[in-house]
Amino acid sequence: MLTNIILIFTILLFAFLYFKYSKITLLFFVSILPSYLLRFSFFNFPTTFLEIVFLGIFLGFIIKWFFYRFDVRTGGWSIFIVLLFLISIIQIKISPDSFSALGIWRAYFLEPIIFFIISLSTFEYKDFEKIINSLGITAFLISIYSIFQKITGIGISNIDSSWVISETRRVTSLFPYPNALALFLVPISILFFGMFIKKIKEKKYFNSFIYFFIFIISFLSVFFAKSDAGIISIIISLLLFPVFYFKKGFNLLFLYIPILTSLFIIQNPIKEKINFQDYSGSIRIEMWEETKEMLNDNFIFGSGINGYQKIMEKYHENDYFEIYLYPHNLFLNFWVEIGLFGLIIFMFIFFKFFKNCYKYKKNKDYSIFLSLSLVSIIIHGLVDVPYFKNDLSMLFWIIIMLSCLLDLKKNVLLYTNQ
Repeated sequence: MLTNIILIFTILLFAFLYFKYSKITLLFFVSILPSYLLRFSFFNFPTTFLEIVFLGIFLGFIIKWFFYRFDVRTGGWSIFIVLLFLISIIQIKISPDSFSALGIWRAYFLEPIIFFIISLSTFEYKDFEKIINSLGITAFLISIYSIFQKITGIGISNIDSSWVISETRRVTSLFPYPNALALFLVPISILFFGMFIKKIKEKKYFNSFIYFFIFIISFLSVFFAKSDAGIISIIISLLLFPVFYFKKGFNLLFLYIPILTSLFIIQNPIKEKINFQDYSGSIRIEMWEETKEMLNDNFIFGSGINGYQKIMEKYHENDYFEIYLYPHNLFLNFWVEIGLFGLIIFMFIFFKFFKNCYKYKKNKDYSIFLSLSLVSIIIHGLVDVPYFKNDLSMLFWIIIMLSCLLDLKKNVLLYTNQ
């Protein structure tokens, strides 16, 4: 009962804070995305601290709109939001466990998209860097902690004892497993590398040092987590940076292509990884084959939200690995969870995002590293799950929201609100 009273007070507190200090409250929320790890029961319903803060912000937003009737912006994404809501709701019904699917839908679709709308309706173009800086607060803290773990071995998740041993150590920071750390830091690290370049151009060298420092410790954290996909995602995104940044940057592709091709051909430590010849690679191939069989029988609807493990029981034949929550591929993840039409909607979301970033030529620096941030998510997602987690789904829609802020001029949207 005491917990419920405290959580109600917290919701009311953040409702008040949003009403009085909207931008600061949202920036605080952006800086605490990993707080979903703090879990509670709220009137017998499972929740997280991140969700409690979100509920307060949502309540404050509704009250403030009631008083001031300001424009609720969707940034031209209305059709995608509506379709995604409709299709994902259908997938709740398809799921073998509709009640748990409802909780997943709430955390990974409903709340992130509502936060996208709230933040887009609150922030202005001039707040762009403040939002990135808020992400940097989290990146800094969890990176410093992960480096501490690397040095001392203290605080590493004990899910796998080999992560703690110095010879095979993999840092986890606040997260339960190393890949969760990498999935969160990879797109943020690209944003900070872009800000580093921008501040160098502006001759703000102290600021550029801060951005570069956070990029470096974020990259080190991914490296110490021994996330091969995360490391490769960052490296490829950095290699693409000059390709899109300079006028003749595309000429670099003639240099990159033979180098990358050689990695597939010439015997080297990387070849085993990129050809999926190591243990984790073989597991993924087997997982994708089993998922393909399942999708042959459930082509349109997939497994339904949170239904993958249950429906895969009759397709899983390889006993040397478990049935994971998701098939560890961005496109298969969406397909099995929200069906073929849900996957198609996300493909359109990617297309619209890159198209929008491309047209913002007056904001070249921002648009390029925003694009590469999403590129890093897609690359990482080829072998992992970069969306279906509380912090990652929020981060995804924050990046989409940032692209919409580029379309603001003198704090007025260039498009008509839909």
